[in-house]
Amino acid sequence: MRLNLSALRATALALSAIALTTAPVRADEFVDFYKGKTFELLIGGSSGGGYDFYGRSLAQFYGKHIPVTPP
Repeated sequence: MRLNLSALRATALALSAIALTTAPVRADEFVDFYKGKTFELLIGGSSGGGYDFYGRSLAQFYGKHIPVTPP
């Protein structure tokens, strides 16, 4: 198997450019968005099923990781 070094360099250059040009997003910017809003999780499955269990497990802890902890 032979490596194409020019393609590898081009890919590395493109990934480096993307990583350096994207701005980091801070959670403080979204605090106003979540203020006064209620978070609702909709599960597309029957009660007592696997998706219901997964959704209820996720809902217990999901609000703690959103700024201003919506209800």
